[in-house]
Amino acid sequence: MTTSKTAIIKCGVKAQEFNLNNELHPHTSVSKLYIPAEADASFFKNRYPQAEIVDQKEFILEDDLIDHVIIFTPEVNDMPLIQAVLQSGKNVQIMHN
Repeated sequence: MTTSKTAIIKCGVKAQEFNLNNELHPHTSVSKLYIPAEADASFFKNRYPQAEIVDQKEFILEDDLIDHVIIFTPEVNDMPLIQAVLQSGKNVQIMHN
């Protein structure tokens, strides 16, 4: 089975509450992370030390090797982001609490 190349985009502030080990498919490899400056990035950096931290969401959207994007705790104003992920040809998964 092939491994899904995944990126995580964190939008809201409550992502630390997720039990990601139970949520992600075992053949998922998180390769990029986008975490807003005001968020606590240490949670994701500790969980996915192999992942590259990017400072622009576009680096995820333009990466042809990524086929799956997880968006954590999106807000109403994040709908254009979700649309952009879909238009880039990637699968999108929304996780919220």
